[in-house]
Amino acid sequence: MALQQSVCVLSVTVLLLCTGCRSALICGRGHAINRIAGSLFVSPGVVPWHASLVSGGKHRCGGSLINDQWVMTAAQCITGSGSGVTVYLGRFNQSGPNPHEVSRTIAQAECHPSYSTLTNENDICLLKLSSPVNFTTYIQPVCLADANSTVHSGHGSYVGGFGNISLLGPRDSDTLQLAVLRVVGNKECQCNSIYDITDKMICAVAWLGRIEPCQGDSGGGLVISFPSGFIAIGIVSFGKGCAKSNVFGVYTRVSEYMEWISNITGSDEPGFVNVSSTGVDKDSNFTCSITAPPTQTVFTNHTRPSTTIHSTTHDKSIFGGGENLIHSTHFTSLWVLALSLYVLVGHA
Repeated sequence: MALQQSVCVLSVTVLLLCTGCRSALICGRGHAINRIAGSLFVSPGVVPWHASLVSGGKHRCGGSLINDQWVMTAAQCITGSGSGVTVYLGRFNQSGPNPHEVSRTIAQAECHPSYSTLTNENDICLLKLSSPVNFTTYIQPVCLADANSTVHSGHGSYVGGFGNISLLGPRDSDTLQLAVLRVVGNKECQCNSIYDITDKMICAVAWLGRIEPCQGDSGGGLVISFPSGFIAIGIVSFGKGCAKSNVFGVYTRVSEYMEWISNITGSDEPGFVNVSSTGVDKDSNFTCSITAPPTQTVFTNHTRPSTTIHSTTHDKSIFGGGENLIHSTHFTSLWVLALSLYVLVGHA
């Protein structure tokens, strides 16, 4: 019965309308999600839009390729022109070999002018690559949710990244990994947050267990999957701690920035797709039963632990904080179950 209830909650009917496509760009291609079932690791090409932002020889943030010359990431990841940052696409292992990998420097960095480190709002930045990339099986742009999109609470989603995989202290993953999440409505998210959750944000929580984003995966895309393609609905921004049960991560809501993105990219516009959840959103009737906000350590987009996952030390570097994929072998069985549910719901 519990399994049936989970499937019912997550079986949100989403219509991808061809008339909602704003660009002739073919986007959202990738291998079927069931290619990774039974493993904590993704296969090369499963997340072909994922970008690794590297500075000083170290992976610092994630990002999403949105066309042949632009990458979308979080504003927290970039300051100034983004000089000194190399963007890697098609990367599967940080230490290599990566036969399908290409790299580019940043020719232009356009971060939202109203980004706030205090409220975490408008945490979005567009990076123009030094030269266009060719699309391959391992390098593909993701589609973006357009301005009229709605995604109801309970919808399945996921984030890829090279983040911290240790529950004992910072240790980034050498291999690209994936966290399966479910979208959480803003009312429920606000109930569990010490921050103001605005309409420009969208929240998600680990589907089962503690496999979720945390420090280091800032800028990566929160993506929903359908037989017709992959659509980024969010950008990893901030959250409360890592690898804790029912800890909500907060993401920049991509659909709120369609006009801004279009103005920046100009004629090289990415592929916008309308995503419309039907039925009643359970978040509309959500009532908060918590009388006081949580008191857990909050890892905002400008903080990063220096010794342990729960350290409050602040890192003021351009790549501080955000969210990181936390994985534990104790939750492998939950991961497999979550992916099985995801395949069932996503392809129903």
